[in-house]
Amino acid sequence: MSILIIGGGGFVGSLLVKKLVEKRINVLVLDLFIYAPPEEVFLGFYESEFLQVVKGDMRDIDLMENLVSKSDNIIHLACISNDPSFELNPDLGKAINFECFYPLVKVCKKEN
Repeated sequence: MSILIIGGGGFVGSLLVKKLVEKRINVLVLDLFIYAPPEEVFLGFYESEFLQVVKGDMRDIDLMENLVSKSDNIIHLACISNDPSFELNPDLGKAINFECFYPLVKVCKKEN
């Protein structure tokens, strides 16, 4: 079994990734890693054979098609999650939190 976690580098995602890797589940993480590099976010288990990290943008449809095709399950956690970050770039916040959701659903349905 493999799980794609979109936004897996955030606070909630990184905790979930750690738990899944500890259970020896193959995890593929897609994240922009805006706040810290993946080596820091996944400190202590970054080198795990059960973790694969992709620094990328879920708005890249070709990338999403590729990653979804490699995954059995998908967990979508990507978002700009706090007011100060959202206010720094409202267009990015709207794009990540709202506009890319439907294209993701289309990619997922296409794979089934």
